[in-house]
Amino acid sequence: MYCTRCGVELDEKSVHCARCTAPPKLALDKQNKKIAGVCAGFARYFGVEVLLVRIIWLALVLGAGVGVLGYFIAWALMPVA
Repeated sequence: MYCTRCGVELDEKSVHCARCTAPPKLALDKQNKKIAGVCAGFARYFGVEVLLVRIIWLALVLGAGVGVLGYFIAWALMPVA
């Protein structure tokens, strides 16, 4: 992934660019994906473990039922990193 502000290549685990301290933009993460990279993209954006995001998303799917719809909407709207 590259910094959207200065173009420097970022490490997979970095939350901010070391050169300009810009946070990554919300985008699909095709390298750490299971289905489409939505959960991995949210995890990178918020700086948390991807497993935590997947568990929260699964709880939304099983609990309220809005997780599936939200996943497809995020998949359609999020750009590819």
